[in-house]
Amino acid sequence: MKYISIVALCFFMFTALSKSEGLKLIADIDMTSDEFIKIDYCKQVKISTSSNKQSLGTYLYLEPHKIIDSLVKFYDIKNVDNIVIAIEAINSCKTYTYHDFSSKCNKLTPHVLLKQKSNYRIGDTITYYPKESKQTADMDLSQLDAQLNNCQIKNLQLQISSLPKEQKALFFGNYSLIFPLDISTSRWISDISKMKIYILE
Repeated sequence: MKYISIVALCFFMFTALSKSEGLKLIADIDMTSDEFIKIDYCKQVKISTSSNKQSLGTYLYLEPHKIIDSLVKFYDIKNVDNIVIAIEAINSCKTYTYHDFSSKCNKLTPHVLLKQKSNYRIGDTITYYPKESKQTADMDLSQLDAQLNNCQIKNLQLQISSLPKEQKALFFGNYSLIFPLDISTSRWISDISKMKIYILE
Protein backbone atom coordinates (compact mmCIF):
# COMPACT_ATOMS: atom_id res chain seq x y z
CA MET A 1 0.00 0.00 0.00
CA LYS A 2 2.91 2.35 0.80
CA TYR A 3 4.43 1.57 -2.62
CA ILE A 4 1.18 2.46 -4.40
CA SER A 5 0.83 5.70 -2.40
CA ILE A 6 4.31 7.00 -3.13
CA VAL A 7 4.22 6.08 -6.83
CA ALA A 8 0.84 7.78 -7.14
CA LEU A 9 2.28 10.85 -5.44
CA CYS A 10 5.22 10.94 -7.85
CA PHE A 11 2.86 10.59 -10.82
CA PHE A 12 0.92 13.54 -9.45
CA MET A 13 4.03 15.71 -9.33
CA PHE A 14 6.49 14.62 -11.99
CA THR A 15 6.80 15.76 -15.55
CA ALA A 16 6.84 13.56 -18.64
CA LEU A 17 9.96 11.56 -19.45
CA SER A 18 12.58 13.58 -21.26
CA LYS A 19 16.13 13.16 -22.50
CA SER A 20 19.00 15.58 -22.05
CA GLU A 21 22.71 14.90 -22.63
CA GLY A 22 22.48 11.17 -21.87
CA LEU A 23 20.20 11.59 -18.87
CA LYS A 24 16.59 10.47 -18.78
CA LEU A 25 14.42 12.31 -16.29
CA ILE A 26 12.09 9.87 -14.55
CA ALA A 27 10.77 12.04 -11.70
CA ASP A 28 10.49 15.75 -10.95
CA ILE A 29 9.15 15.91 -7.41
CA ASP A 30 7.95 19.02 -5.59
CA MET A 31 9.40 18.54 -2.10
CA THR A 32 7.31 21.37 -0.66
CA SER A 33 4.01 19.69 -1.53
CA ASP A 34 1.60 19.09 1.35
CA GLU A 35 0.80 15.75 -0.29
CA PHE A 36 3.75 14.25 1.59
CA ILE A 37 2.11 14.97 4.93
CA LYS A 38 -0.95 12.94 3.90
CA ILE A 39 0.95 9.67 3.55
CA ASP A 40 2.69 7.70 6.27
CA TYR A 41 6.18 8.24 4.88
CA CYS A 42 6.07 11.51 6.80
CA LYS A 43 7.10 11.14 10.47
CA GLN A 44 8.30 13.30 13.34
CA VAL A 45 11.86 13.61 14.59
CA LYS A 46 13.49 15.49 17.44
CA ILE A 47 17.06 16.41 16.57
CA SER A 48 20.05 17.21 18.76
CA THR A 49 23.83 17.35 18.34
CA SER A 50 25.99 14.40 19.40
CA SER A 51 26.89 16.13 22.65
CA ASN A 52 23.13 16.27 23.35
CA LYS A 53 23.63 19.81 24.59
CA GLN A 54 22.13 21.56 21.59
CA SER A 55 18.52 20.87 20.69
CA LEU A 56 17.73 21.64 17.06
CA GLY A 57 13.96 21.27 17.18
CA THR A 58 11.24 18.82 16.21
CA TYR A 59 10.29 18.37 12.56
CA LEU A 60 8.08 16.53 10.16
CA TYR A 61 10.50 14.59 7.99
CA LEU A 62 10.74 11.97 5.30
CA GLU A 63 13.54 9.74 4.05
CA PRO A 64 14.12 10.23 0.30
CA HIS A 65 15.39 6.67 -0.19
CA LYS A 66 11.81 5.42 0.17
CA ILE A 67 10.72 7.54 -2.79
CA ILE A 68 13.77 6.56 -4.80
CA ASP A 69 13.39 2.84 -4.08
CA SER A 70 9.72 2.96 -5.06
CA LEU A 71 10.68 4.41 -8.44
CA VAL A 72 13.48 1.85 -8.88
CA LYS A 73 10.89 -0.88 -8.34
CA PHE A 74 8.29 0.78 -10.55
CA TYR A 75 10.70 1.21 -13.49
CA ASP A 76 12.44 -2.11 -12.79
CA ILE A 77 15.86 -0.43 -12.80
CA LYS A 78 18.55 -3.12 -12.70
CA ASN A 79 21.66 -0.98 -12.28
CA VAL A 80 21.22 1.61 -9.53
CA ASP A 81 24.72 2.95 -10.26
CA ASN A 82 23.13 4.72 -13.24
CA ILE A 83 20.82 6.78 -11.04
CA VAL A 84 21.59 10.47 -10.52
CA ILE A 85 19.65 12.53 -7.99
CA ALA A 86 19.56 16.32 -8.19
CA ILE A 87 18.28 18.31 -5.22
CA GLU A 88 17.30 21.82 -6.23
CA ALA A 89 17.11 24.70 -3.78
CA ILE A 90 16.19 28.33 -4.20
CA ASN A 91 19.75 29.43 -5.03
CA SER A 92 21.66 26.20 -5.57
CA CYS A 93 21.59 22.60 -6.74
CA LYS A 94 23.54 19.52 -5.59
CA THR A 95 23.79 16.11 -7.20
CA TYR A 96 24.03 12.74 -5.48
CA THR A 97 24.20 9.05 -6.29
CA TYR A 98 21.70 6.34 -5.39
CA HIS A 99 24.14 5.11 -2.74
CA ASP A 100 24.16 8.47 -0.95
CA PHE A 101 20.54 7.80 0.02
CA SER A 102 20.37 4.00 0.14
CA SER A 103 19.44 2.30 3.41
CA LYS A 104 21.84 -0.49 2.43
CA CYS A 105 24.78 1.92 2.53
CA ASN A 106 23.73 4.22 5.37
CA LYS A 107 22.91 3.12 8.89
CA LEU A 108 21.01 6.41 9.20
CA THR A 109 19.68 7.58 5.86
CA PRO A 110 19.42 11.25 4.84
CA HIS A 111 16.39 13.15 6.11
CA VAL A 112 14.38 15.89 4.46
CA LEU A 113 13.08 18.20 7.17
CA LEU A 114 9.73 19.41 5.90
CA LYS A 115 8.31 21.60 8.62
CA GLN A 116 9.16 22.44 12.19
CA LYS A 117 6.56 21.15 14.61
CA SER A 118 5.50 21.67 18.20
CA ASN A 119 5.48 18.50 20.28
CA TYR A 120 2.17 16.64 20.37
CA ARG A 121 0.29 16.43 23.63
CA ILE A 122 -1.95 13.41 23.99
CA GLY A 123 -5.28 13.89 25.73
CA ASP A 124 -6.83 11.36 28.09
CA THR A 125 -9.87 10.57 25.92
CA ILE A 126 -10.09 8.71 22.61
CA THR A 127 -13.48 8.49 20.92
CA TYR A 128 -14.37 5.41 18.86
CA TYR A 129 -17.13 5.27 16.27
CA PRO A 130 -19.10 2.13 15.37
CA LYS A 131 -18.80 0.60 11.93
CA GLU A 132 -21.65 0.99 9.48
CA SER A 133 -23.05 -2.42 10.38
CA LYS A 134 -25.53 -2.13 13.24
CA GLN A 135 -25.69 -5.88 13.77
CA THR A 136 -22.44 -6.01 15.73
CA ALA A 137 -20.75 -3.94 18.40
CA ASP A 138 -17.45 -3.77 16.49
CA MET A 139 -15.66 -0.45 16.56
CA ASP A 140 -13.85 1.14 13.65
CA LEU A 141 -10.24 1.45 14.80
CA SER A 142 -8.81 2.16 11.35
CA GLN A 143 -7.67 5.67 12.31
CA LEU A 144 -6.15 4.72 15.65
CA ASP A 145 -2.80 3.58 14.27
CA ALA A 146 -2.45 6.76 12.23
CA GLN A 147 -3.22 8.97 15.22
CA LEU A 148 -0.81 7.14 17.51
CA ASN A 149 1.84 7.20 14.80
CA ASN A 150 1.55 10.99 14.62
CA CYS A 151 2.19 11.14 18.36
CA GLN A 152 5.45 9.21 18.12
CA ILE A 153 8.61 11.25 17.89
CA LYS A 154 11.96 9.70 16.94
CA ASN A 155 15.03 11.03 18.73
CA LEU A 156 17.96 11.63 16.40
CA GLN A 157 21.48 12.59 17.45
CA LEU A 158 23.72 13.96 14.74
CA GLN A 159 27.41 13.05 14.50
CA ILE A 160 28.19 16.76 14.63
CA SER A 161 28.98 17.82 18.20
CA SER A 162 27.82 21.41 17.79
CA LEU A 163 26.65 23.85 15.13
CA PRO A 164 27.33 27.58 14.82
CA LYS A 165 24.23 29.77 15.02
CA GLU A 166 24.48 30.59 11.31
CA GLN A 167 24.39 26.92 10.28
CA LYS A 168 21.62 26.14 12.73
CA ALA A 169 19.53 28.92 11.20
CA LEU A 170 20.45 27.81 7.68
CA PHE A 171 19.68 24.09 7.90
CA PHE A 172 17.10 23.81 10.66
CA GLY A 173 14.17 25.65 9.22
CA ASN A 174 11.78 24.22 6.65
CA TYR A 175 12.75 22.04 3.68
CA SER A 176 16.37 21.07 4.32
CA LEU A 177 18.25 17.90 3.38
CA ILE A 178 20.56 16.66 6.15
CA PHE A 179 22.90 13.67 6.44
CA PRO A 180 22.82 12.59 10.11
CA LEU A 181 26.06 10.58 9.96
CA ASP A 182 28.16 13.36 8.40
CA ILE A 183 30.62 15.25 10.59
CA SER A 184 30.29 18.34 8.41
CA THR A 185 27.46 20.05 6.54
CA SER A 186 29.19 19.99 3.13
CA ARG A 187 26.55 17.66 1.60
CA TRP A 188 23.60 19.34 3.28
CA ILE A 189 21.34 21.76 1.43
CA SER A 190 18.70 24.18 2.68
CA ASP A 191 15.56 25.70 1.17
CA ILE A 192 15.08 22.75 -1.15
CA SER A 193 12.26 22.85 -3.65
CA LYS A 194 12.60 19.82 -5.94
CA MET A 195 14.14 16.38 -6.18
CA LYS A 196 14.85 15.27 -9.74
CA ILE A 197 15.78 11.68 -10.47
CA TYR A 198 17.63 10.75 -13.66
CA ILE A 199 18.96 7.58 -15.28
CA LEU A 200 22.21 7.60 -17.25
CA GLU A 201 21.76 6.17 -20.72
